[in-house]
Formats: sequence, C-alpha cells, structure tokens
Amino acid sequence: MKKLLSVFSLLFFFISCEREYDGTTRYVFDTQVLDKNNQPLANIPVQLYFNSYYSFFGNQDDGNVFMTTKTDSNGNVRLVFPFPTQNSNAVGIIEIGESTNYNSDNNNFTFINFQPSNFTNFYLRETPVTLFSKNELVNFQTIVNNTTINKSVSNIEIEGSQFIPFKDFLANNQNNYYQNFAKLEKNQTIILKYTVTDYQFNPATTEVISVSIDVLETDLNYTITIN
Repeated sequence: MKKLLSVFSLLFFFISCEREYDGTTRYVFDTQVLDKNNQPLANIPVQLYFNSYYSFFGNQDDGNVFMTTKTDSNGNVRLVFPFPTQNSNAVGIIEIGESTNYNSDNNNFTFINFQPSNFTNFYLRETPVTLFSKNELVNFQTIVNNTTINKSVSNIEIEGSQFIPFKDFLANNQNNYYQNFAKLEKNQTIILKYTVTDYQFNPATTEVISVSIDVLETDLNYTITIN
C-alpha cells in the first residue's frame, strides 16, 4: 500500500489547480481488462478524471486528466486517489482504452459518475471489463415507424452479445441509453424485444413482441412498424 501511495504522489502533478482534494483519504479502485475470449489485455491506457456534475458518457467539464496508468501483464489495473473536497456532487470518470486514438484496434470503456458512496471501506472492485476489437462489432440501429397516434413503442431490449461502452453508477437502468442503437458482435442471432402500448382501450393494453434477427458481417438497421 505504501508503494501505491508513493506512485500516487508522483502522479499528483496531474491534479487540476482549480480543484481541492482530500489530502488524507484515499480510495482504491480495482478492475481487470479482458478480450472477448477472457484473455487479459496488457498495456491498455487508463485515465482518471473528475467532473463537477453528472456526466453523460464521460464528458469532462475541464478536460484535465487527474491520473494515468496502464493495465499490467494480467490485465489488472488499480487506481489510488482522493476525491475533490469542495463539491459534494463531484463524480469520477475512468476511461479504459485509447479514447483519443481513433486508429486503436479496440473500443473504449468508461466508468462514469462514481462517488465515495459507491465504495465500501474506501474500496471498489469492479467486474472485469471486456474490450472488443473494432472489427469484431457491427452497428445495429432500431428505427420506429409509427403510423398511428394510438400506439407507442417502449422498452426496446436486445438479448445477445453486445458491447455497452460504459457503466453509469447513477443510472437507474443503463440499458435505456441504447434503446435505438447498439454495437453487436458479428455472426450471431439476437432477440429484439419491445413493448407496444395501445391507447385505444381503457385501460391501455400492452404487448411484448420478440423478434429473432440474424447479425452477419455488416451494419444493420431494423424497422419496427406500428399500424
């Protein structure tokens, strides 16, 4: 632990001069980075930011990196850091992958909006992160073609292998972020589920629809038509 704190001291130069940080309390964040075959990914860049307010998908308010490191030979990464003290709403953001390198082979993953309350005894261990290579995924878009004002579509969900590029610690239902767009692994059959609500009845009725869709090698659009 002393070694970790000495490493942290060296990285303290990344602190934004516009923020004040707790000089005594340290939080520890652990996770592991794997490929889709559960093999560890070494030397993956990891960056820690802080934001003054709720962040959607890792948007930083000042762009300053607080700390940087890389995964070890076993894909593990540990960050030891304080939280800002002058703003109780401040949230942490951890980016895994080369977010600014569009030529990188792998997609990026981001932990967003974590706060001290997410830690137990100042420690947080997250389940391993799986990074897909960009050439292993296709874009899938759901288009709703609603031809009537009497019905609506909601709760669009996908059952299958997909890459969700973040975990939001403040989201009630993370799947809601990607009701209409997803990154799916190639060459699989997914189940698309959605709910149709019919307001012509009192009370309104609902029906859950399930559709099997083959995902091959190219991007795919699927249109839900409601009459």
